[in-house]
Amino acid sequence: MGSLVKRTALVAAFLVGASTSVLAATCTEPVPPVIAVNGATATVQQMKDAIADFKIYQSAADDFQSCISAQIEKKEAAAKKSSDHKPIDPAILSALNSRANAVQAEKEKLGGQLNAQIVAFKQAHPGK
Repeated sequence: MGSLVKRTALVAAFLVGASTSVLAATCTEPVPPVIAVNGATATVQQMKDAIADFKIYQSAADDFQSCISAQIEKKEAAAKKSSDHKPIDPAILSALNSRANAVQAEKEKLGGQLNAQIVAFKQAHPGK
C-alpha cells in the first residue's frame, strides 16, 4: 500500500512539473556566467570579457522574464475568455513566478559580484 501512495505522489509531482514546463516551454532560462575575474589583478581585457559575459546574461535573463510574463498574461486572458472563467492553477502561476524571481535574484547577485570586481580593478588601476 505504501508504494501505491509513493507512486501516486510521484505521478502528481510529475504532472505539476510537466504542466509548468509546457507553459514555459518557449521560455529559455539563461545559464549564468561564472564571475571569476579578480579585479585587483585582472587585465583590462579580462574585465571587458567579464562585463561582456554579464551583459549577455543580463539580456537573456530580461528576455526570459519577459517571456514568462507574456505567457502568464496570455493564460490569464484565455482564462477570462473561457466559458467557465476558471483562473490559472495557482501552483502553475506560482512556479512560473518563482522561476522568473530566481533568475532576477541571480542577475542581482552576479551584478553585485561584478561591480565589486570593477571597484577593485579601478582601485588597482587608477585612471583606467
